[in-house]
This record gives sequence, structure tokens and C-alpha cells, in this order.
Amino acid sequence: METTCVDEGGLTKDRHLSRESDLAKNPVKTETDKSFSCLSSAEHLREARNALMDGHKIDTNPIKTVWGRLNDAKRHLKAIDPQASQFAAARGLADEILLRQRQMKDACVNAVHQHMVKQRETLANELEQYFITKGMYVEIELSGPGKTSLRVTSAVFQEASINRIADETGFFSHLKRVGFASIIFENNDGKVRAYRFETQ
Repeated sequence: METTCVDEGGLTKDRHLSRESDLAKNPVKTETDKSFSCLSSAEHLREARNALMDGHKIDTNPIKTVWGRLNDAKRHLKAIDPQASQFAAARGLADEILLRQRQMKDACVNAVHQHMVKQRETLANELEQYFITKGMYVEIELSGPGKTSLRVTSAVFQEASINRIADETGFFSHLKRVGFASIIFENNDGKVRAYRFETQ
């Protein structure tokens, strides 16, 4: 009997794996593997559903969402005979797995984004405190999508002092490391010096 694969488009009918050839590649099988190979298509479908339901819980914070045992579900779906009556339902579950995987990816990307925004806010606060300890009054403003632009305004900024910061310190490296795209220095006379950073 032949089985079908799950790919990113769901179950496909044109890629079949022979259960016998799969076993031949791994001659030493555990009892669990042997039991798995003996399951019917209906039983594989049931186990796939159980895996998707196992602990599945949506949370308002996506990072705390429990997505179910997606890999176990995919493994069982792969084993379903494309000629079995359960195949159509299996394709539906494969689509559900893809949906959850996309949601997981989006949640991770959003979490990283929020973390980087907080890092930029922290660096801006630390920079303000640094100038205060030096007896210098500065105004610091974050702007742009994701707060990636930093504006620093102070009466003491002159071209020489700005060049020294840019060329003789690691300050810009710190800015780039936390995702800043640009920094603008401005003095009370309205003179502006801007730098843009390459972003990945």
C-alpha cells in the first residue's frame, strides 16, 4: 500500500512513499514504529486530529499560544493512503497545519520586532542618562516605523564634536546593533547633521 507526503501545499497526490521501502531504510524499528506502520488510514487520521488538538490553546499573546503537535500530525497524514476515503479530510488537516505554521511564524516575527523596539527605547533612555551625568541637556526623540530613527538635539553639538562621535567612538555600532536606521544631530541654531545606516 502506498502513502502520500505532506508538503507546504498540503497533501499531494503525485509524491508517494512506499511504506515497505521506508521500513527497509531503517531495519531497526522500535515497537512504536511497528505500531505506527500497522495503523489504518482511519486510525492515522484520528491520531493526526488528536495531535492537532493536544494542548491547542489560543492566547491573546500569540507567543503563549499552544499550537498542538504539528510534526506528529504531519507524520500521520503522510501515512494516509491517497485512495482511502479519509484522504480528503487529511488534506483539510494539512491545510490547518500550514495555517498554524504561518501563524507561528508571524507571532515570532512580531515578538522579535517588539523586542527590538524595546531595545531601541532602552538605548535612547540610557543615552539621555549618559548626557545628564555629563551635565549636558539634550532632547532625544524616537520616530519612524518601529522607532528606528533617533534625533538628538543639544546646544553643545558642533561639527567637530559630532565628527568625533561618528569617527572615534563605537556609538554608531551600538545603534545599528539594535536596529536603528538613522540618527540626526541638531543644535539650537537649527544646524542638522544626519547619518543613515545600512540595515539587513
